[in-house]
Parts: sequence; structure tokens; C-alpha cells
Amino acid sequence: MASIQSTSYDSEYSGAGDPLFQTHLEGRPPYTTAETNIFIRALTIPIPNDETLEAEYQEPLYRNLRSPDNYLESPSDEHLPRYFIRKYGSDTGTMGFPDIYGVMYAQSFNNPVLRHACLAVASFWAGRRAGHIFTHRSAIHINFLLPELQRVIRSRTFDDGHLCAVYLLMTFALDTNRFRVMQKHGEGLVLMLRHLGYLQTTASGRNVISEHAPPLVIHVWRLALRDDNMCGFGGPGYYKLSLPPMEISEEPYERCMRSFLDQNRQHLKDIKLELFLKDLLTHRLLHFQNKVQSLRSMSAYERTSTSLEHHISRQGHVILNEIEQQRQKISSAYSRTYSSRQVNRFLDHPQFYTRIWDSYCLFIYNSQTYIHATLVIDPKLGRSDRFPGRTLAAVDLCRAVAAREKHLTPQAASLCFAGLAFMNDYPQGEISNGGADQ
Repeated sequence: MASIQSTSYDSEYSGAGDPLFQTHLEGRPPYTTAETNIFIRALTIPIPNDETLEAEYQEPLYRNLRSPDNYLESPSDEHLPRYFIRKYGSDTGTMGFPDIYGVMYAQSFNNPVLRHACLAVASFWAGRRAGHIFTHRSAIHINFLLPELQRVIRSRTFDDGHLCAVYLLMTFALDTNRFRVMQKHGEGLVLMLRHLGYLQTTASGRNVISEHAPPLVIHVWRLALRDDNMCGFGGPGYYKLSLPPMEISEEPYERCMRSFLDQNRQHLKDIKLELFLKDLLTHRLLHFQNKVQSLRSMSAYERTSTSLEHHISRQGHVILNEIEQQRQKISSAYSRTYSSRQVNRFLDHPQFYTRIWDSYCLFIYNSQTYIHATLVIDPKLGRSDRFPGRTLAAVDLCRAVAAREKHLTPQAASLCFAGLAFMNDYPQGEISNGGADQ
């Protein structure tokens, strides 16, 4: 038996005689040789080519994993993995899924492309929280991952981790206002999803997420859809939608929630699902809007405007009915017809009430989508005789926003849609001669 020897770490790192750091080893530590550690021994065993070899005569085989690259390790990056896992989700509005970015980062252990993508976005957002517009470290990580990402895409050897990395590049381009780059990453994401069989086209020409798509891929797709919507409001002249129109289906996101939704927040399940459906409805509406704009800009529109507008109205009412169905569902869940306090003014107490922030977002965005849909079908701003519900939706939107007056800034875009419903017939400030004489 080898004599007990004190390690050299005692004098340097024990600190105030802490017994936890006074480590003594009896000879060589166990499990450090091939004789005592099957994992070390397995790395020396060649993979047999003889398929006739009986399984009971084979020792378990373990793939020799490539060591993670140490390139560009920097003390300034040490906090980024924890930030990405703990904080990045809250920054991107995906609260309620506490483990999802930990799972994503765990996949990056053997995928340097994904790891550097995670560090790039974490560096950007951590820097923004510290008051920096852009961080040099983000650019370094992206420049390091791009050659390897291009290689696996060209060779078609990419996996789910590379899908996640492409989405992170897409959202990073959005964060830095590079919309053309964002569109290209979105188009690449679609091609990769189709190649892996996760995105499939239906007989109607729309698309569905395959039942074989992993929950993490579904989550990434939902975020990409939300980002595509955010830029799509600017119209095709500002941003071309990069994701295809989808079927309205709850099943994929339900699978995602079963895997990642916080067990202590199961009450958010219905809200999260409705927010997902809202994104699908909004994306379908944006595709419809772009198609309508294309029809109305055709040279033949003047000759066939009646028939084209009839077609637009018919197709638009299909989308509008789906939005109304969701609106009725959430209104019945969150409408409040009485108040425990005295109401002195119109906005003192909103008709819509909940303490859950996601519920407010759901109701506000549904009202916005409804107004947007009516404006696509009937482009005349202000109160519409064809769609009296436009004004009611604008009123509901304002009341809901007013109920969370400390959080008005994130809802500024929605309030703009309410303003479009309240405008008079001359939003540009132009008036007729008769009006000028009055």
C-alpha cells in the first residue's frame, strides 16, 4: 500500500485551514487508467467491421468525442454561459421555459458552432444591459463559427444544434438592424428544416411542423416566426417574409410545452398556446397583406378591381373569422363586467383584467391583429362602415394598455394600430376646398 501523501494543493489553496481543501490521496487516484476505467479503455478499441461478431463478445463501444475547442477563451467570456442559460430567455420574452436555454447550451458542448452562437448573442445582450451598443466579442464569436457552419451546410451534415445556431444568427441580425441578413438566415433555416424533414408542405400549399420535430426545434421555429412577424409589419418594401405560411395547429407547440414549460407555471399553458396561435394568425395575415398589395399594384387592377376586391374580401374574411374566434375565447376568459372600486373616468378601470402580463399581451396583440386585418381588406383609415368591430377593437386595446400604464413602451406599436382606427378621413392633413371654407 502506498504511503499517504499530502498533495501540494494544501499549502496554496486550503485557505485558513479549511478541512474541505486538505486533500490526501492514497497512491494513484482510482479510475485514471485504462485498467480501471472502461471509458478510457473503450477509446482504444477499434470499431469492428465484422458484423457477424456476436454482441455478447463485444465490449461496449463509446464514440471518441472531439474535445471542445479552446480558441478565443477569454476571461471576459466566463460569465456568458451562465448569462445565456439564466438571463437570455427573459431578455427575449420566453419566460416560463426555465430550462430551455440550458438544454440548448448543453447541446453546444460537442457543437462549437452552436456554442459560439450562444456566446455571441449572450455577449451582445449582456453588453447592452451594461450600456454598450455592440460588443467586439460578439463579432469574434460569429466570425469563428461561420466557416464551420458553411462547411456542414454545404456537405449537408448539419444537425439540430446547427439549426439552433442559424436561428441565433437570425435573431442577432434582427437585434443589430440588419434585416437583409436576417431574411437570408431565415431562408436558410427553412431549407435546413425541410432537409431534415421537420417542415412539410400540405395539400393546401401551407406548411406544418412534423411530428418528428424535437421540442427544442419547435421552440426555435416559434421564435423565428415571431421575429419574422416583427419585421413583416413594415411591408414587403421594408422586409420580405422569409418563413412560409403555416397551418393553424396547436399540436407542435403543445409538445414543446410538455417538455419545457415550468411545472410551477402550468396556469400559463393556455395563455402560451394562444400566444403561439396568435403568431400563426399574424404570420398568415402578413402573407395575405403582401399578396393583396401585389394585386392592387398590378397594371390590370383598374380593369378588374371589382372582381379582385371581391376575391380579397372573401379570403380576408376567412382570416378575420379565425382572429374573431380567438378574440371571443380570450374575451370570455378575461373580460370583467364589474369593478370593486368607483369608476369615475373611461380609462379608470379596463373592461379586460388580469394580473398576468402574458394575458395582457395576448389580448392587446389580438386586438391589433384584428384591426390590421380589417385595414388590409378595407384600406380606408378611421372608422369603417364595413367593419364596425375595428373601432371596438381599438377601444379595447387602449383600455388594456391603460391598465398597465407603467409598461406602455412595449405596446407603442399596438397603440399605433389603435390610432389608425381612430383617424379621420384625412390622415395626411389634407382637406377639401369645401372643408377649408368652413
